[in-house]
Amino acid sequence: MKKNIIIKGCLAVAALSLMTSCDDFLEEEPQSVYTTETFYTTESDFDYAVTAIYQAQLKAMSAPGDPNSVTSRTAWYGMFRFPSVRSDEKSLYHAITFYSDGAENFTDTETGGAKDYAWQYMYIIINRANSVLDRIDAFNFTTAGLQNELKGQALALRGWAYYQLGQWFGGVPLITTELSVDETLKIGRSS
Repeated sequence: MKKNIIIKGCLAVAALSLMTSCDDFLEEEPQSVYTTETFYTTESDFDYAVTAIYQAQLKAMSAPGDPNSVTSRTAWYGMFRFPSVRSDEKSLYHAITFYSDGAENFTDTETGGAKDYAWQYMYIIINRANSVLDRIDAFNFTTAGLQNELKGQALALRGWAYYQLGQWFGGVPLITTELSVDETLKIGRSS
């Protein structure tokens, strides 16, 4: 009988302990999730971020498909090949259907594969550059000259992206700080 009371008492304490919450245990940030607020903690992080800007530039100039494939329609779908699609060079690759959205015969529309792709990747470059530029001045670099080097690269790549957008589209929204999607949609066209 005494044994049953002890067992029931232990079960009651265990049940009560299961009903209590442990806030600090459940509030941990996942260590594998990076955001722009938590990413920039070392000089290497800024270097990685600038490298990511170059990666977006490479994607914009190559293609959404496999850049090593010469038989794939998407292999040359980037910005690099777009000017040549309207020239005699297209006949060299007659087996590949370049830019079949009308660009090859000067019947451009407001949308199209290469144009959409250029717009998307230029703004990816701009967004990544703005992310670096918004944080780089507040960070204390220990390596001499690295801050200016990385800042210069981010500014140059952002400027290059705006130049490309100006060449392709004329006036475009000018975004020089990191913004939310809703804030970005409120920005009008700049001349």
